[in-house]
Amino acid sequence: MGGPHLRFDLAPLKHGGDLERVQRETGESNSPISWLDLSSAVNKEPWPVPSIDPAMWMELPDTHDLNQAAALYYGRSNHLAVSGSQQAIEWLPVILPQVNPTLYFQKKAKVMLPAIGYQEHAQAWEKWGYRVEYYDSLNSLLTSFWDIVVVINPNNPTAEWPDIQLLEQLMQLAKERQGYLLVDEAFIDSTPEKSLLSQKATLRWPDELIVLRSVGKFFGLAGARVGFCFATDRVLQALKQVIGPWPITTVSAHVVTYALQDTQWQKQANDSLRKRQAQFRESIEPLLREWFQELNCEFYCCRSHFFFSAFFNRSSAVCNKSAEVEVFETLQSMGVHIRLGNGWLRIALPEAPMFPQLEARIRLILDKRLLSKKGIGV
Repeated sequence: MGGPHLRFDLAPLKHGGDLERVQRETGESNSPISWLDLSSAVNKEPWPVPSIDPAMWMELPDTHDLNQAAALYYGRSNHLAVSGSQQAIEWLPVILPQVNPTLYFQKKAKVMLPAIGYQEHAQAWEKWGYRVEYYDSLNSLLTSFWDIVVVINPNNPTAEWPDIQLLEQLMQLAKERQGYLLVDEAFIDSTPEKSLLSQKATLRWPDELIVLRSVGKFFGLAGARVGFCFATDRVLQALKQVIGPWPITTVSAHVVTYALQDTQWQKQANDSLRKRQAQFRESIEPLLREWFQELNCEFYCCRSHFFFSAFFNRSSAVCNKSAEVEVFETLQSMGVHIRLGNGWLRIALPEAPMFPQLEARIRLILDKRLLSKKGIGV
């Protein structure tokens, strides 16, 4: 490909965590509704940020302590701290051809991405001119050609887990093709034993492997904009060159250092996530299933420690609107903001005090639907 070439015709993507934008666009910024924002799948019971010394805002960042804390937390030191894993996602398409001659001299390298998954991965590769294609199952990658494959471990929003042995096979294929396996582990902190960082802790880091981690999900610190890229020295040095000397703010480095060191809170957070997931399955999920069944749609549900997702077969819906849009808009009318995808919905796991409000609002929706069926005005 002779190096990447930027496209200017791709529109930016929409994300969860955008309640203020929704309120501005709908004119509801001053609405008396108490909104429940479950659109972003971050931990709704985040690490408690302490008061910040104002002097920090006047100091240039020093990430030494942050890197030390990250090495202990992740069990590896071959990382670079970046401004959220998104920063690495943006720059990897640019730097990989610079460090890998096989990619540099290709006319158009082929990148394979999950058909359903975090869409910024595809956006990043497409805007730099790569040939992007999608896979439905990881097994299909064993018999198809690609230069770079992106795996989300676990996937968002499907909550699917790739088999470790299969990832090892993909690494071997990437090695043979002088390509890369890029694994996004933004949602893996609650199950660290399944991380490739744990699998590779005592081994030499493979040239073909890149792993991304984030503090935004488990720690609930999405606004800190801190992530880590694990790779070979050559890849990390190239990434460091393009992101410049201060990708992490002084305050973010300070906060995340203490969060990574707070093992007591991490244990409590894991316990809370599991309890809240069980509570969601017991009190909220049955109501949602009842609602989805009334729509006469085929659907299936899946869950992780951070979110619940529902996927709809829209061709089976008898309603004029697609089922997921109807559910999304109805919840919004009740002040519940969730994530709407193409054929799917994702609801973040609420904080504990939010459950009664969420349950009450969904029950009210079901009651209104029942009265409507009986021809009784509401």
